[in-house]
Amino acid sequence: MHTTVLPPEVLREVADVRAPADLTNIPHPYGFVGREKQLERLDEAFARRGEVVVQAVHGLGGVGKSTLAAQWARTRSRGSPQWWITAESTEALDRGLTDFALAVRPVLRTMGMGSDELREWALQWLGSHRDWLIVLDNVHDPLDVRALLDRVGRGGRVLITSRRSTGWHRVAATVPLDVLEEREAVELFTRILGRGGPAADGAADVCAEVGRLPLAVEQAAAYCAETGVAPRDYLTLLQDRSAEMFAATAEGGDGDRTVARIWSITLDRLAKSPPALEALHVLAWFAPDGIPRHLLDDLVHPARIRTRITEALAPCAEGSSALHRRVHGWLRELVKQTADPLGLNQALGRLAAYSMLSERDGTLGMHRLVQALARTPDPRDPHRQAKDIAAARLTAERALLKALPTNVSEPSSWPAWLALLPHAVALTDHTPADQESAATGDMLRRTSVFQEDHGAYAAAVRSAERAYEITARFEDSHTVLHARNELASAYEAAGDSARALPMFEQLFAEFTRVLGPDHLCTLKAQYVLAVRYLSTSDTSRGISMLEQNLADRERVLGPEHPDVLGSRISIANAHGDAGQSERALSLHEDNLADALRLQGSHERIVLAARAGLADVLITTGDKERALALFEENLAESERVLGSEHPDTLTARGRLAQAYDAASDPATAVPILERNLADRERTLGPDHPATLTSRNNLANAYLAVRDYDRALALHHRNLSERERVLGPNHPATLATYNNLGAAYQNSGDLEAALPLLERAYAGRKRAFGPDHRRTRRSRENLVIAYLNSSRPALAAALLEETLADFERTLGPEDAKTRIARRNLDTARRAADRSRHPDGEAEVREASGPDAPGGGAVGHA
Repeated sequence: MHTTVLPPEVLREVADVRAPADLTNIPHPYGFVGREKQLERLDEAFARRGEVVVQAVHGLGGVGKSTLAAQWARTRSRGSPQWWITAESTEALDRGLTDFALAVRPVLRTMGMGSDELREWALQWLGSHRDWLIVLDNVHDPLDVRALLDRVGRGGRVLITSRRSTGWHRVAATVPLDVLEEREAVELFTRILGRGGPAADGAADVCAEVGRLPLAVEQAAAYCAETGVAPRDYLTLLQDRSAEMFAATAEGGDGDRTVARIWSITLDRLAKSPPALEALHVLAWFAPDGIPRHLLDDLVHPARIRTRITEALAPCAEGSSALHRRVHGWLRELVKQTADPLGLNQALGRLAAYSMLSERDGTLGMHRLVQALARTPDPRDPHRQAKDIAAARLTAERALLKALPTNVSEPSSWPAWLALLPHAVALTDHTPADQESAATGDMLRRTSVFQEDHGAYAAAVRSAERAYEITARFEDSHTVLHARNELASAYEAAGDSARALPMFEQLFAEFTRVLGPDHLCTLKAQYVLAVRYLSTSDTSRGISMLEQNLADRERVLGPEHPDVLGSRISIANAHGDAGQSERALSLHEDNLADALRLQGSHERIVLAARAGLADVLITTGDKERALALFEENLAESERVLGSEHPDTLTARGRLAQAYDAASDPATAVPILERNLADRERTLGPDHPATLTSRNNLANAYLAVRDYDRALALHHRNLSERERVLGPNHPATLATYNNLGAAYQNSGDLEAALPLLERAYAGRKRAFGPDHRRTRRSRENLVIAYLNSSRPALAAALLEETLADFERTLGPEDAKTRIARRNLDTARRAADRSRHPDGEAEVREASGPDAPGGGAVGHA
């Protein structure tokens, strides 16, 4: 959990704000019975004062952990406020803290604070007050709440519930929760059964049979209350199925087996409602929560099929052939099976009545154990036949493929993708290998592309690897090549260039062999490989391949095709990156003139051409014209794509960078602040583009010498990138460099050095010594060594620089001569340091990586 810097006026009031009297959102503990020992243990633990007291209640799913926590909070906890947070993920925890801040201080809604600031306000309030209670319900991993607990350690209380029994020794004392006592289980059963239900005779036996697990007791009592079945009759049904229900289970033990029994018996009653059974089997393949109802639209609706069958009966009945009579019989049997049909809403209502399903905010949820059972075939259970389960999986797969938007890169599709992604992951994760198909590979490929675009690189690699393996078994060579291309792209996005580049080389060769040199896919593979060479500093090879690609595309597509212009723009950019500014300027002028002739149908090509020209104008010193072009690009992007389209945000960021490069960072700062706010709102706080915007804003703060805000943003970015991308990803290495440069320019060399050393070592390992990012890190590290009176270390690095320039540029190149002079200066400084005769000059770091450059992604 990162720290957000709050405005001073907000910080001043936190400690003085008092929560509203008796503020609480603790839910009612429905179905609570007994548990006196556990309640007393919580009483004793929370009686202590001083530092924050933390208790974790853990136990089997369905054992009543949340109910216990709610009961203790509502009836035995003293103090205020008392706040319940569903904390099954870090995102849910953050939302809960945001809601808490608004409940304590409603006026914060009018102050324009974002979710990060509200969360930080909540943490600071908890850290400066006493006698509050926070319940963190359903925590998945102790590490998810560790940062919160470290922040609020004064005089409050934190009660945690979790299925996990291990990992709490450094976080909290624990209270294990087991099944109910017999008396408690019977009391719960009879309370749910109610006065109007069947006689409670046999309740104790039923409770014993279901293992006294609260969830199982509740389900059994609900079934009896709903159907009118007496407990003894229910017990008989359970006993008749004992052989299959006592099968060994993994996590959960006897409780899982008991719930499995109840699930099977419940399905006996649901069998008269085929849509309910079918819905149950289909829902089992999705993620447990947030299932959109429209994923069930393709289920068979009995009323509709009954109408169709009835219409078909008449002509078949008139036939005299044996075939007609047989078809007639089949249709009559289908009518019988769909007698007394229920609509989908009624079917879902039946499932909810037996606690098999829940509905919240228009989406459906199902207990994970129920899902696991519904997905697991059992030849002895008529409701868990392999063919029915496989058919339900196919229905779920078809529904998801139909619902998933095809244009992954279009922002308008992202809300739907975000809602459906957990279900696509769940379905593919649970699909057995012998049921995989081309459709499974298709879903995994599409999932991988979305995960990659949204920064979930590790997940994207896993999806792409499996998609490629499946596609290779079921699809033609053309589709297999595309799956391999997506895998290579996922490897590269995850920072694994060592695996990505050889794959791109093989792909170009394979596309050429399979489809021919002039196929559009081959030309695209050629272009992609050329760009990869440029990104790895193989400039001459990259430019050469781009020029060949341009010639091939012109021959195949014609000189005015947008792909041809795209190749031309990339060539001009490559010359600019290689320092050949005059050549790049001439190419960009021609590109923009040609692109403008296509305006109206290919606006994005115009935007790219104009941005390329503006970039090179910055480097040649024509900053006034460059700024005008960037301003024009932003206006056109807003007109064509909208003010919050990702490409528009990129255009706005590049304009801000141009102001920074034109020695006007003060103008750049508010533009970048707006960009960051827009990206956090539209993409989320840890999307790669958001991280880039935060990085660019931090660099702008550094340029105006606002070191506190620059360091805070870089620290947050480093935390996010280490978490999302890992410590060795190129973007993470860029953040090490940028944070180190920020510390160096603020005068804190001790903090700067380890960051700069780590960035340099990582980049040298990842990119080699000649890459521009490696050279930038080495330059910053040299300056840090000189400023910290370590000229010998600086000289050693300058020796590497000189050797690189002599090898790559030649001994008489201007840069080589400068490197030689710098090395001589460092060596003399090293000699003087042994006999100091004065203070060393303090130098400023060369700066962070250029915003929008390859190391940090798009602006």
